[in-house]
Amino acid sequence: MAGNLIGGADESVTDTLRRSEARLREAQSLAHIGNWEFVIDTGEIYWSDEVFRIYGLDPARGRPDYRTHRDQIHPDDHAALNEVVRQAQEDGRQYAVDIRIIHAQTGELRYVRQVGHAEKTADGRVVRLAGCMVDITDRKRTELALRDSEERFSAFMRHGPHLASMRDAEGNVIFNNEAVIRLEAEAREPGSAAAGWLERRRAEWQALAKSILSANQVFETVESVPGAHGTRHFHCIRFPYANTQGERFVGTIGVDITAGRRMESALQESEARFRSAFGQAAIGMILADVEAGRYIQVNQVFCELTGYSESELLQLTFRDITHPDDLDISADILRNALAGQAATWMEKRYVRKGGTCVWARISLSPVQDAKGKVLHFMGLIEDITEIRETRENARSNEERWQLALQGTSDGIWDWDAITGDVFYSPRWKEMLGYRYDDLPNLTSTWDGLVHPADLAAATAALQLHLDQVVPRYEAEYRIRCKDGRYKWIQARGKAVWDAAGKPLRLVGVHTDISDRKAAEERLQFQAEHDPLTSLANRRLGFQKLDEEISRARAKSDPMFVCVCDLDHFKNINDTYGHACGDDVLICFAGILRETLRKHDISVRMGGDEFVFILPNITIENAMICTARVREKLATFGFVTEAGVVFSVTATFGMARLLPGMDAGGVLEAADRALYEAKQLGRNRVHQLREQMVG
Repeated sequence: MAGNLIGGADESVTDTLRRSEARLREAQSLAHIGNWEFVIDTGEIYWSDEVFRIYGLDPARGRPDYRTHRDQIHPDDHAALNEVVRQAQEDGRQYAVDIRIIHAQTGELRYVRQVGHAEKTADGRVVRLAGCMVDITDRKRTELALRDSEERFSAFMRHGPHLASMRDAEGNVIFNNEAVIRLEAEAREPGSAAAGWLERRRAEWQALAKSILSANQVFETVESVPGAHGTRHFHCIRFPYANTQGERFVGTIGVDITAGRRMESALQESEARFRSAFGQAAIGMILADVEAGRYIQVNQVFCELTGYSESELLQLTFRDITHPDDLDISADILRNALAGQAATWMEKRYVRKGGTCVWARISLSPVQDAKGKVLHFMGLIEDITEIRETRENARSNEERWQLALQGTSDGIWDWDAITGDVFYSPRWKEMLGYRYDDLPNLTSTWDGLVHPADLAAATAALQLHLDQVVPRYEAEYRIRCKDGRYKWIQARGKAVWDAAGKPLRLVGVHTDISDRKAAEERLQFQAEHDPLTSLANRRLGFQKLDEEISRARAKSDPMFVCVCDLDHFKNINDTYGHACGDDVLICFAGILRETLRKHDISVRMGGDEFVFILPNITIENAMICTARVREKLATFGFVTEAGVVFSVTATFGMARLLPGMDAGGVLEAADRALYEAKQLGRNRVHQLREQMVG
């Protein structure tokens, strides 16, 4: 029967592992993560199915070879990859490197992050390389596009002919271009009248920056700057700006209008120069009237974004090229701006001249006259089509992930390391007996449910993965169910890091392994306990004896060991049969459990020989306790199947743990005491005379 139970448990564990491996392959496919191995001695390479897909190869073609792997890596990336692999083999650390590969089917260049580590023998010889591979093409393309946009904008701002500066939300200068730096240097020249003036105006400009962000409006002024060579005049436009991370700034563009013209001419010239700066901006810029929303001025970037020429756009309104489904969004934003409300930005679709759509992020600000009347709107437009596509792909992947896991018995958890938000799937909570609304989606929920004895180890395993010490998060621990019971689960997860190695997100699954753990506990119990009496067996008994000796020595506590034999037990087997003898052994084990203290340890050494360990007890109490065992056995009436009643006695040898004794020594003393007890007539508790002294 025990064999059937063990066999069934093994099959259950095997089935669970098989299902877990299938789910792992599915999760790798959804997350575009594959794993690989390379055996140094044999040259064998193993790729998971997802690695084949990343390379554009068919997994059915069999094991890959090194040439296939090398030929698809961009030639310029070979040296970098070889260097990090070489370094990993030398110092044993995990490596991570971004490389480009040539897709086998499409021929396109794709970006992948390869993470790996080297495994060494005891003598330091590298025998295996292993790791994982993630397709990061979409993220890389977005990063490169943003970087190119930022570089073009930075080049314009830094080297342009006009004054350009940027202040943060507190009014602090975070950027001055070369023209501003030269102007301030000129103001500080000996004999300049601008030195004190510059410091006074600095505080005013700081307050003005805060005011512009608060009102979310464009502000136009003419600044007169006294210098060593006379006063210079600048037409300055200050405008609020928000980047894609939500950070807000005040930008300033100043056009020099000094050239000896009258104010009216100077303003006309500044308008022309502003149009020049307007047209050279690295992002789309527009001016539109208030009444009809007609474009008054557009720059080249906006023309390229919409596909229309400047002359065509000046004949249109924003409604003409806005996607019909987004017209209400535009109207709401305009109403808010006219009402003086802040934060006038939106995301919407433009319909390009050819009929295709492009997503844009628009920061809209009203331009007002001195009396506060809105004259027109100024807009900064960024093409976010690729960002939206990446976002939609991520959402689609998430939906497919959820659909794929609806039929599984595993619970899903998803932790956003940036915001601290966490998601527990309905199945995750259902596994523990909760309804979805019973548990809040907080990290503290997990902290409060994990068994206190397992929390430190589970948290340490998680930190090792977040620190990229191990390639994945794996832990087994107990977690409390709604009814108060604890259930064993296996947690597995994988993190995603940014380019700086900072974790962004951790996604994983909870698998119920209670049945497997119960099977393991049964196997462990069977390995350490006597199958007939369920007492500790000989191997476990010696282990417990060593532990109790160490504890007694550390605390200076007294300890006794008693060895006992059932008197004439062979006659019972010969007379009444082995089944009756087994009943006697089982009954005696029960007497030991009932009579001895809870922390005493009973062991069946074999046959009818038993040992029990009595820690932290006086000799008087040890003798009393053992005498009770002897008396209960002697007075117990055993009955055979034929109705014959008989009794059984036992003889006990008691030994005290003395200084210098180990497990063998105290057992030998107890055996000698047992031998003397048998010589004295059996059915008694006996201690050696030399142990009674002191």
